[in-house]
Amino acid sequence: MPKAKYKRKGAPLSLLRVLDSDNNISKKPDIQTGTVCLDENKDGRVSDKEVNLFSDSDGSILRLPEEMICMVLQHLPMAAIARVEQACKHLRTIIIHARIWRKILLTKIEFEPELKAFLPDFSCLEKQEKDNYDSEIDSLSYKRLLENLKLKLDYTWMSAHSPNISRTNHVFGELEDEHFLYHIISTGRHFLSFWGPMKTDTKTQRDYIIDVFDRTTLTKVRRLTDLHGKPDIVRVVSELGLVLLSYPGLLMVELVMLDSG
Repeated sequence: MPKAKYKRKGAPLSLLRVLDSDNNISKKPDIQTGTVCLDENKDGRVSDKEVNLFSDSDGSILRLPEEMICMVLQHLPMAAIARVEQACKHLRTIIIHARIWRKILLTKIEFEPELKAFLPDFSCLEKQEKDNYDSEIDSLSYKRLLENLKLKLDYTWMSAHSPNISRTNHVFGELEDEHFLYHIISTGRHFLSFWGPMKTDTKTQRDYIIDVFDRTTLTKVRRLTDLHGKPDIVRVVSELGLVLLSYPGLLMVELVMLDSG
């Protein structure tokens, strides 16, 4: 960041002196305290003082509990987690012991069941955990599974062979009488089919139906009926088991739980 931007942000004078000295820092910053010890240059522009990199606060991610660090890591992309793993030995130890790579892989499979087709059978890794568990080998194994998964998906998208497509009016073997299938949505873990009435008069506006299927078990988990007409926007939050619906002309968002109980 240029020196002018530091001034606009109200940087302390000690930090501006560091910028004036062309960043001639002889020691690495202390991550625990957020300070840098500087040696005096020949021209005497920088004195031998400790410069606080965090200004008045001495906060650092390393001061957080391991549970909070794991929560932060779960919201980062895989490339960022890999860089964090290389940045600090302490963070790498947390990633290994918390089995972050295993959690990422299992979460992706849970909400994208079809990814299993690109993965080998890794049940042997679960068996090894009971016999002779090694945290570093376990972390490296799941990390390599994720790397191979990404490569296979990239090769599939770049492949010149088009996928096989078959058209049918049956969804998971089901066909709705006096209705036609006009839309489908795949949201990872769930699959939605939208059925509209054959007649389009005002009396049949509430005859629109949405079936929600679980792609893991291939079973219907919920049928949404008595809708306020044809839905305009439909979103599924699989983590919360929630469906959000909006309708044209209505200033409302309907929330429906997938668990009917």
